[in-house]
Amino acid sequence: MVRRDRRGTRSDINHGIALLDDALAAAATRHGWTFVDVRGAWSGHQLCSGHKWLHAADLRDLGESYHPTAAGQSQGYLPAFTAAAG
Repeated sequence: MVRRDRRGTRSDINHGIALLDDALAAAATRHGWTFVDVRGAWSGHQLCSGHKWLHAADLRDLGESYHPTAAGQSQGYLPAFTAAAG
């Protein structure tokens, strides 16, 4: 069994997210759609940060789990989507 520190695990997760976002961007382009990359805007607002823009997993309320907070919507997604919409 290989033991990993938290930094290695986060790095692996971030790498997986980047791969998924790149695949989604490529698929959007193939279909003539616009992919809005919010990774830069969300930097520093991940779940483990002190200023998170996502709700953590909540087994009592799965509907909110990993969905953006009001700040995530207004400061993360809205400016990016507004800019993309022109």
